[in-house]
Amino acid sequence: MTTRRAIIVALRGALSGIDVFRAAWLGGSDATGRADGLSDIDLVCFIRGGGADAGFARVRAVLAALAPIERAWRLPSPTWHGGEQMFIQLDGSPDFGLVDVVLATHEPGFEFFVRERHGTPIVLFDHDGLIAPTPLDRAAHEHRMRERVETARGKFLLLSHLAVKESRRGRPIDAWHYYDSLVVRPLVDVLRAVHCPDRFDFGLRYLGDDLPPGVVESVELLVCPESFEAIPAMVERARGMMDEALAAWDARVTSSGGSARS
Repeated sequence: MTTRRAIIVALRGALSGIDVFRAAWLGGSDATGRADGLSDIDLVCFIRGGGADAGFARVRAVLAALAPIERAWRLPSPTWHGGEQMFIQLDGSPDFGLVDVVLATHEPGFEFFVRERHGTPIVLFDHDGLIAPTPLDRAAHEHRMRERVETARGKFLLLSHLAVKESRRGRPIDAWHYYDSLVVRPLVDVLRAVHCPDRFDFGLRYLGDDLPPGVVESVELLVCPESFEAIPAMVERARGMMDEALAAWDARVTSSGGSARS
């Protein structure tokens, strides 16, 4: 079986000597200190303009020298981050041992270098001194967060009853859909804004690290109800949590001199 360490060493050694690659680093769980034996490899590279096709071909060649490539998927462009992205699975590696490759041209203000949100990159090589922290634009970030909270407020307060209604109608698929999208997700958005504002938009990812333990335990109970018949009781529990979270959020906004609601 090809190990995670062997893949990283091979990529660093091979790509650093290829001109199209100007810098490479590990993001994801490595950058945030969460990497373990089950972690994917999140490889991010700065490449010369127009070099994405050649870059992916080189990465595939390096990986194919370690083990046959079982599957590969290149995401359609444009991606949310503006670079090109491909997922690669090697034969003989665990299914969870994907290599997630992002190739981008360097531009100032690169999002993945905002340490408050994405951690500290683990540098593999940097020929041109391109890997440097991107300051978090606090004003723009705060604006987006307030919009997110107000959207969550509206969804939850006005529409969360749809999950209860569909549960009582005996429609489990509809009930689960509304419960996730109109109860759990909006609540988590507000909880994040209160407890982890730097990553208010990370959804259900990393909640165990970003929220207080007691809050995490409460969310876990909500996310995993015993059956769709239990949804009405879970919605009632979520309403109490949302009332507390919104009160804390509104107090925060008021104390900062802004309007609690947009």
